[in-house]
Amino acid sequence: MSKKSQRNGFYYFMLDFKKREEKNGNKFASLAKVQADAKCSKEWQELSPDQRKIYNSKAKKTTQEKLTGLGESVKILEKREIENLKYETNMREYIDTTIRHAIHTERLDIISFHFIHVHWYYTKTNMDNVIDYIPAEFAVVEFSLSEGVKRCCQEIITPKIEIGYTREAMEHSDEAHKIDIYRTGPETNYKDLYKKVYDFMSLGDKSLKKLPPLYTTSKMKTVVPCFFQRMTDAAGVPIDTFDLYSLEYLFGTLMMELNEGFPEFGNRTLLAEAELNKGAFDHVQNIGCLRKKAGGTLTITYGQTETNTSIIVPSASSSVSNYRAAGSSSRTPISLSQVLVGVEANLEPNDEDFPAIGSPKFKSHSKKKKN
Repeated sequence: MSKKSQRNGFYYFMLDFKKREEKNGNKFASLAKVQADAKCSKEWQELSPDQRKIYNSKAKKTTQEKLTGLGESVKILEKREIENLKYETNMREYIDTTIRHAIHTERLDIISFHFIHVHWYYTKTNMDNVIDYIPAEFAVVEFSLSEGVKRCCQEIITPKIEIGYTREAMEHSDEAHKIDIYRTGPETNYKDLYKKVYDFMSLGDKSLKKLPPLYTTSKMKTVVPCFFQRMTDAAGVPIDTFDLYSLEYLFGTLMMELNEGFPEFGNRTLLAEAELNKGAFDHVQNIGCLRKKAGGTLTITYGQTETNTSIIVPSASSSVSNYRAAGSSSRTPISLSQVLVGVEANLEPNDEDFPAIGSPKFKSHSKKKKN
């Protein structure tokens, strides 16, 4: 490592100081700002020899490691890459096995899948150069091919916008989700959110050893873990309590197994991503959640009207006219839920290349192989 890249004990003290101060709402644009901060210098000077030794030991250990140009440990990055590869392999094996077994037992139309989508207020970059998304809203839906959206768990999160992030939060809200960043009331308790999501996923079954996986789009794969991290930290449980799997890979696997003309050895993830990004439901009106102000509380509607609740059980037979009669949404609906409610309402695009799952044009690869 070059002398220019070497870090001393004060550098690691500044990292801790910056993290501690930003939790209290004091934002620093760079470590140079931290270094110039009088409070930081004063606290460093007041450290005991034993306290300084901790930071100096960190610096000494780091000088013996290979670092990237951003100062990240090459060893840690390699370990993280191996873990991600293992996780990806386990995910693919789980999805492949689940779909093939469901087709073989003729249960594909009734098994449930859980999807998640998260909106955010603003982003921060942490000490590991990883972007942290501050959650604004989440929705989890239980979905089956035969019933459509069976249940929905949704909540808008009341934040404490940190100093220096208000403008970004306002601009992102205006462009993306229209959620008011100045929501009144106490800050959202993530421990309560964890219990709510866990109970929804487990159906209250305390004997359940492992929750079913949650699926999300590739655009959300770095956003949703930030939401998971906050919940699991608050509840004091492992981060792997929730498994996050690829919606594109799941959809691609369904396309491959059910569509006789689908390239069996093609990249199912990319093909599914292209299909999902066609925007088949982008211009369908009133298929999303309807938001109303009623006595200061929020009412969410998915096909049926449920008063003052964030867990919804919609009618699987809801017609398109039900949504049109309800009026237009006051803000952009959660995109994943919008697509699922569209599927539930049988608003299917006319697509000859990849007909809708379950339509007469579909022929199962698996069933063909048995003959």
